[in-house]
Amino acid sequence: MKKINCASPLNWIILGVNLAIASGGQGNAIAQNMPANEIPFPATEIINDGAAPLVTKGETEVAKETQTPSVASEKVAMGNGDSGDKQKNGKWGMETSEHSPALVTSNLSSTASFSTSQETFSELNSSIALDVENGSPPLPINQVTPVSELQLSDVKPTETNSQNLDSSLEKEIDAEDGLIEPGMEQITSVSQLSDVRPTDWAYQALATLVQRYGCIAGYPDGTYRGNRAMTRYEFAAGLNACLNRISEIIAGSTGSGVNTGDLDTLRKLQAEFTTELSTLQAKTDSLEERIAFQENHQFSTTTTLSGLVEMSLIGGFGDQKAVPSGQSPSQDLELNTVLAGLSFISFNTSFTGRDLLNVTKAAGGVNGFGSPVTGTDMTALAFGLDNDNDIFEGGIFYRFPLGDKGVVQVGTSGVSAGSVMPSLNPVISISAFGGSSPIYGLAGGGGIAMNYRFSEKLAAGFKYGGDTGSIANPLSGLFNGQYGAFTQVTFTPSTNLGIALNYARYYSKSPNLTGFTGSQFAQTPFGNNAPTSANAFSLQSQFRFATSFSMGAWVEYIHAKAESSYSVNSAIGTKGDEAESWNWAITAAFQDVGKRGSQLGFVFGMPPKSTDNDFSSREDQDTSYHIEAFYRYRYSDRIFITPSLLLITNPEHNNNNNDIWIVSLRTSFIF
Repeated sequence: MKKINCASPLNWIILGVNLAIASGGQGNAIAQNMPANEIPFPATEIINDGAAPLVTKGETEVAKETQTPSVASEKVAMGNGDSGDKQKNGKWGMETSEHSPALVTSNLSSTASFSTSQETFSELNSSIALDVENGSPPLPINQVTPVSELQLSDVKPTETNSQNLDSSLEKEIDAEDGLIEPGMEQITSVSQLSDVRPTDWAYQALATLVQRYGCIAGYPDGTYRGNRAMTRYEFAAGLNACLNRISEIIAGSTGSGVNTGDLDTLRKLQAEFTTELSTLQAKTDSLEERIAFQENHQFSTTTTLSGLVEMSLIGGFGDQKAVPSGQSPSQDLELNTVLAGLSFISFNTSFTGRDLLNVTKAAGGVNGFGSPVTGTDMTALAFGLDNDNDIFEGGIFYRFPLGDKGVVQVGTSGVSAGSVMPSLNPVISISAFGGSSPIYGLAGGGGIAMNYRFSEKLAAGFKYGGDTGSIANPLSGLFNGQYGAFTQVTFTPSTNLGIALNYARYYSKSPNLTGFTGSQFAQTPFGNNAPTSANAFSLQSQFRFATSFSMGAWVEYIHAKAESSYSVNSAIGTKGDEAESWNWAITAAFQDVGKRGSQLGFVFGMPPKSTDNDFSSREDQDTSYHIEAFYRYRYSDRIFITPSLLLITNPEHNNNNNDIWIVSLRTSFIF
């Protein structure tokens, strides 16, 4: 293998590729070397945590946004439709991070993590082709050693420095003639030309020029290996390098650095090798055009498979099952420890390198420990998924950039407001309530979501859609059944602070205003079957106090209205009845505790509470508190172990209920 240190090294690099293509060699390996970065999985229902700093990532980097397994984490959304955030180093942008103590602004990355390596072409000189047998990678230009640094012991009297030619060229010229030696990559001759040997006058003349003007470099180990014969094309390449070098000297010193004898020698050599020099130039020009075309069309459609498998040991204790506010419990709470698991498999396809088509399959048998078990959804877990381990469609959506600063996601399922907009929560909560403000759940399911960054400090997003069954039903569809319209404005005055304002408009014939996170009266203020509309408002914030410590908080208000008369336990309600509910939380995350990539997290708050209702029997009279602690230990890049503890005081905002404790030990495998 030889290297040329000429004025335009790329010419000789790409020349080798051209010759490789012309001779049917490995030159077209470019098309085989288009890696796509791994996508964090699952795209919308699983969140990956990042490093501590706050982020900002532009939508144009959808193809480059990839989360390393060393910081990957997961969270299964429990009805709130929020997929969480993902974080990368940098300033805030429009890309939602896959959950970390960092601030984020849009979730291009949670799904669209395909990228075409930008180094594919910058490393052409070392990656275009390798010998099938006994070959070694060509030397990059920046690794060759100048003649001035060659070890004198390696330069023998019969050696010359003209052997150091471009490896891509050598491979393709000498291989044809069977001249490749073990451990030495040469190039294949394109025609039957005799070699130029060290004893020839031309060889010795060029060697003199090389030694005098340093126009060809040696190998990285400081050797020159100049005692081997060259083909005429190899020789022409070296001659061209010296021509360029001497031209530079003449241009910079008015010719004072070059003697007349050397110029005469150059003229004779040019005349002798005119044909080879012309051929090299033509092939170089042709290959430059091919390289330019490849750079503009370098991405090929790629599909990757990613997955999540979890095994969870879950138990709990308490005296009696919770009942709604104003009632007294009477049924004993029997919580047995269970061992269950779930799995997600996601097929992620990119057509341009900046987009993502996601199809997710899921199955599980993990009881969420919600109201059927404890009497209240305040105990619901984020990783609950119980469908008797039957495989079902976990998400189908397509995501693509909107210009350089926006992202759009559309799909029949798996499209939540939180999939493109940040929830500003640094913790990877184990509970349904602790993951994000319940307002995100009002816009879950399928539909369309988008987010756009207007400046480094201001971003805005929108989501419209409904649940999967509603939007696919011709009798209801997108506009005549359950729907949620959600907007968010995110303001990031600094890299440490993020603030978001949210508004959501919601309607459903069978409402759930809190995404299975609050009291029964807050979820269904007028009963399970009363058509209900609602306007919800939320204020969120996240602040990073240090690289490894962040806090978040939110407060939410919901105003609901009965859209028809209704009946609850034989009592009649009237159309136009109104109800109000509130919820709030404070979260804290300590990153890299015990081991890099681990997280110690806390959540304290009040789950959704019905504070006022025209149907007075459905008001919550007392107050419950949500207290949560967990430690997510990064055992390895792809294995995480999370012990956790959840306490709900006065469940259902009812002092008659006893406290309920939920404990779990979860092991997550990410691939």
